[in-house]
Amino acid sequence: MANIYAVKTTVGQERNVAEMLCRRAEKVNREAEELNREAEKLNREAEKVNREVEKLKLNREAEELNYKAEKEKYNVYSALVSNEIRGYILVEARDKTEIEKSLRGVSHSRGLVKGKIPFAEVEKFLEPKSIVTKVKQGDIVELISGPFRGEKARVVRVDQKKEKITVELFEATVPIPVTVDGESIRVIKKEVSEDETSG
Repeated sequence: MANIYAVKTTVGQERNVAEMLCRRAEKVNREAEELNREAEKLNREAEKVNREVEKLKLNREAEELNYKAEKEKYNVYSALVSNEIRGYILVEARDKTEIEKSLRGVSHSRGLVKGKIPFAEVEKFLEPKSIVTKVKQGDIVELISGPFRGEKARVVRVDQKKEKITVELFEATVPIPVTVDGESIRVIKKEVSEDETSG
């Protein structure tokens, strides 16, 4: 049975850590499969041999290869990178020792967080959500793609249906409304409503 664990990473390097972890697990698991194939080949050869001593020797070699393959194999099944939890990735594995084995030498990984994470807590990251639903008029955002990348702006209008956001750039000499996709912004500062300040 698989469990989910959190791995602490350098902020901004979450995707790289997840990719390195998965690539390493795939490579090691391919090598383990190759050892299993060699063991099967030895078992087939043992069946053809007439002498009992040689048969036992081949069977023992096959068992050793199977044991080595199972020992070296990484039982890491998946990794989840979410923009909502910066500095962490979620990894699904048989147990925490499997993740620790596969993380050795992976740059930007900062260790394993103690304890398992219940699936109910992970489920919310698996449902696609539009960023537009979290943005309100007056929020300060940074454009993260397009010709105005890196520019800061104030949200003027939010179109939930089209998932478009109209912003006014701070650095522009004349305030011109620019409409961008919801995916091309990052909220820097939320507009504080009067209800929140008076409470």
